[in-house]
Amino acid sequence: MPSHYSNSKQTNERKMTQRIFFPHVNIPDIKDEDISCYKTTQTKKKMIYSPEGIFELIDNSIWKMLPNDISVDNSNNNNKFIVDNSTWIKKDEWYQIPFKHICTVSFKCVYKLSPKSMVNCVIEKDEQGTIIDFYMETEFSINVKGIKEDILTFLYALNF
Repeated sequence: MPSHYSNSKQTNERKMTQRIFFPHVNIPDIKDEDISCYKTTQTKKKMIYSPEGIFELIDNSIWKMLPNDISVDNSNNNNKFIVDNSTWIKKDEWYQIPFKHICTVSFKCVYKLSPKSMVNCVIEKDEQGTIIDFYMETEFSINVKGIKEDILTFLYALNF
């Protein structure tokens, strides 16, 4: 057994959610209190970066994560947004943290216009509460009825 005590059971939990980023939005200008009434969840995310790889603590287990990079698409939108279909795949469960590592903690806040909304507005913050990332998530094409409207509603509420 390898020194990291890997459990090589495969889990193919691929989330087919696309993330939509907005290059024109300056992250320090985001005021999440403007959309606080739409907040549905906040989850804590612990990541470990080491020479052995990137790991995430999920439900008290350490998982080695592998990127599944897919080319971003911004060809048909005049650079107003970037659609990223890349995902992270849980590869192996590990039973000890590599000796040389850096650990980060962040909080993923999800906002929805309604419980059945097809778009999530995501704002990620570090431990100090500073916004470090902003994007929309959806399982549907941006051309599906209602998707653009929800995205524009969030951007408008955030004054962008």
